Amino acid sequence: MVNEERAKRGNGPLRVVVLSLIAGEKDQKMGSTQIRQVYSEKNERVHWAEMQTGFCALMSQIGVSGEQLWWEMAALFNAPDRHYHTLTHVQHLLSLAQTLHFQEPLVIALAIWFHDVIYLPKASAGFNEVQSIHYF
Repeated sequence: MVNEERAKRGNGPLRVVVLSLIAGEKDQKMGSTQIRQVYSEKNERVHWAEMQTGFCALMSQIGVSGEQLWWEMAALFNAPDRHYHTLTHVQHLLSLAQTLHFQEPLVIALAIWFHDVIYLPKASAGFNEVQSIHYF
């Protein structure tokens, strides 16, 4: 969806990036279970206005209007069958990414926003990720 919008505006496609979070001095990979333990989602509130503003600003950096896309993605992340890949999860990952000071924060933010934006609970392994890439 983002690359389609970019093409309409005469911009080239953005590349797909696989992200591994690195934590601690020992460069250990931090899995989703560990992230969930560190950034517990229980009773957390999503800062909707802040997230919407940040998302739209992010999209404008890549030449895409984010307003309509924000509402589409918010609906996807808030689907009733979502228990982990929610807006709260995205909010936590964005906060974590700010503390890790990645060399390409724009690419990391895009990866965070679009990973598992498409989520079918009973899908085969890799299906959600591939569909999320196509959505991007």
